[in-house]
Amino acid sequence: MYGTGIPLIIADFVKRADLSTAEYVFVVLTYGAYTGAVENMTYNILDAAGRVSDYITKVKMADNYLPIFSPRRVKNLRC
Repeated sequence: MYGTGIPLIIADFVKRADLSTAEYVFVVLTYGAYTGAVENMTYNILDAAGRVSDYITKVKMADNYLPIFSPRRVKNLRC
């Protein structure tokens, strides 16, 4: 997940991929603070490609959206 949506490169890949012969389609979504509506977006993209997922799960990861964090200030940092 990227922001509150699917990265464009992933969405384009799914739209172009030929999943007609895939026996099993599973999706693993990673997220930081919250998932947004990515499960529904994923469903819609797969549905438009003529396929549904057999399994979708989410994995919480460390959030890296920096504008919501207040990093500690380090004084006298020497490199």
